[in-house]
Amino acid sequence: MALALSACAAAPREPITPVDGSHTNHAPASACDARTLSWTVGLVADDALIERARIEAGATTVRVLRPGMMITNEVNPTRLNLRIDNARKVLAYSCG
Repeated sequence: MALALSACAAAPREPITPVDGSHTNHAPASACDARTLSWTVGLVADDALIERARIEAGATTVRVLRPGMMITNEVNPTRLNLRIDNARKVLAYSCG
C-alpha cells in the first residue's frame, strides 16, 4: 500500500523557458514523454525505479497500474502510467 501512495507523490517542477524566448502552443512544459523508458520493462517497480522513470519522462505524477485494478478514463498529459504484474515487474509504460 505504501508503494501505491508514494507513487502518486511528485516533486514540484518548474516550467522550462526556452533560451531564445520562443514559445510553442504544444503540450505543457511538464507533459510526460515516455519514449525513453524501455529500460523499465521487466524490472521491479520499486520506489527508486518509479521516481527515476517519472523524472526521465518529465512527468509530474505516476500511476502504478496493477492486475485487476480499476482505473479511471481521464487523460492527464503530465502523468506517467506504469503497468505492472503481480511480481511488481513493469510490463508497459505510457503517458496520459
